[in-house]
This record gives sequence, C-alpha cells and structure tokens, in this order.
Amino acid sequence: MSRIDRIPLRERVYEATLQRIVRGEHEDGIADTEVAAVLGVSRTPVREALLRLSREGVVTASPGKGFSVVPLSRRDAADAFPIIPALQALAIRTRGPFPDGAIAKLEELREAVGALSPSDPERIDRNLAWHRAVVAAAGNPHLLRLADGILPVLRRYGYAYLEDRGRSRISPALFEGVGQALDAGEGERAIRLLDEAWEQGRREMERWLASRAA
Repeated sequence: MSRIDRIPLRERVYEATLQRIVRGEHEDGIADTEVAAVLGVSRTPVREALLRLSREGVVTASPGKGFSVVPLSRRDAADAFPIIPALQALAIRTRGPFPDGAIAKLEELREAVGALSPSDPERIDRNLAWHRAVVAAAGNPHLLRLADGILPVLRRYGYAYLEDRGRSRISPALFEGVGQALDAGEGERAIRLLDEAWEQGRREMERWLASRAA
C-alpha cells in the first residue's frame, strides 16, 4: 500500500505557486485562472496561495488588476536579509544549550546541502531549511512563524541570483562551524558566525542587484 499524502491541498498549491514565482515564470503578472489550469485545481486554493504570498511580500494585489510579483530591489534585499539572523540569534539565546537531536538535525541538513552542486537550485531550498531549523530549535512557534513569513522572499532572491550567476555562494563550512559552536554550548560564537555570513550575503546580493540595474 502506498503512503497516503497527508499534505493539505492548500499547502501543495501554495508551494507550487511559489515555486513557479521563484523560477521566474510570472514576471509579467499572475492570472489565478492560468495557475489553476496548470495545477489542475480550482481558483480558490490558488487565490488563497496568492493572498498568503501577498502577506509575505512576494506578490502585490491590486483591485481590478489581480496579482503581480514584487520586483527584486536593493532596498528590499537590505530590509529582508537581516531578519533571519536576528531571529536565529533570539532562538539561540532563548533556547540555551541545543539538544543532541537539534544538533543532529542541523548536521543532516548540512550534509544534504553539501551533497548538491553549487549550480543545483535545490541547494537554495536546503540551505534555507538549515537556517529554519536553527530557529525551530528554540521551540517558539512565534519565532518560527516570523521566519516562515520571510523565507519565501529570501528563496526568490536566491533562485534569481543562481539563475543569473550559475552557482550559489552557499558554504556548508558555515553550517559546520555553527553546528560545532552550538554543540560546544558557545551560542554567542554561533550567532557571530551567522551574522557575518548573512551580512556577506546581503552585500553580495546588493552588488548583484546593482549590476543588474546598471
């Protein structure tokens, strides 16, 4: 007997819609009827997905005009990139020592990232899953909801950068260093490593966006 798919339809439609956006398939606007036809579903879950994405800052909704993808910009990147490291720092400081299970999960995700080539788009998703796991380890649902609200935006920037440059700048060495720091109970060192990595990523993203606009 095959395993029963228990993922709600709305979540599958949301993920499929986001995936189409991060792959650049809707730069000229989004018609919910078109997405619904492609996915083989009704318009209702597609509209729910688009409204959720509008709350997350991935698309905008205009009365009478439908939905459009928010343009990538240096200002938006500068606003978005510091959020996850801030949430990670709060998670680490409030969690205290990370349990062995959380450390093992981070190591599992680190290996998953390292198993992919720098040109594989899935590397972006696995990278963000690792960063999400740091926040999730705090066991604070409010922190995790905040992280889940900004991760789709970062995912879109990551995919766009990879599409243009042909490879990601994700370094599994960072994950190893942070994991070792957390395992040793050195939370502040882990926070410092994360802050430095996100700041480097923000600067690189802004340089890339500036080059596109030139």
